[in-house]
Amino acid sequence: MATELLVGPPIADGESLITELVREGFDITVAFWVRKQEYSLWELYLGSASVSQDKRGEEYHRVFNCLGRIPATELTPSDIRLVHASDPIVRDAVVARDRYGGRIPRKDNGRRLGNLHVEDIYFYPHFGPDERWRGLSIVVYPDPSPSSAFHVEFWPRELQFERGPEGEPRRVPRPASVRVEGGQVKEFSPPERPYALLLREDYVSKELEAVEKQGMTRA
Repeated sequence: MATELLVGPPIADGESLITELVREGFDITVAFWVRKQEYSLWELYLGSASVSQDKRGEEYHRVFNCLGRIPATELTPSDIRLVHASDPIVRDAVVARDRYGGRIPRKDNGRRLGNLHVEDIYFYPHFGPDERWRGLSIVVYPDPSPSSAFHVEFWPRELQFERGPEGEPRRVPRPASVRVEGGQVKEFSPPERPYALLLREDYVSKELEAVEKQGMTRA
């Protein structure tokens, strides 16, 4: 019997990768980690309508680019498997995931997905349209003048950590920002690193929602 220490998959890193892909307009129909045998390695399966047989290399390239944005990740390219949304593996995985619902990754075991028999599975919850905002911190600042003005910034939640020979910190990309005065947009600055699914109107709408949610409307 093997004596190696069994550890779970890097759930948080997988979620960060999925968030990056969703923001880039990459469809995620279902996402889950599988361990096919008791002592085998974990693999991250991404079921997606964005996957096509003739452009598989391009899609893996998109995934690996997003992976490169995640600081100090334990994920490696060899951990990732792309499967088209029509594959029986993906269809069975969607049914299994939706049977229980929930908003946190859930562990399951001893199951067959299509022609794939697995020992253990971790399912990620469904990533819907609102998941575009996952990983972004929305910060509201009331402007001193006039009293009806607000400034909202959309900061990517990325760690700054030591890197390089001089130990310089990793720079977080400049955020998108919106300034509204009296309910009218006065300024909009796009993010340094744009996301395919987040347009100007999305930021403006979210800004108004954030201000209202925090009860910061002023006479």
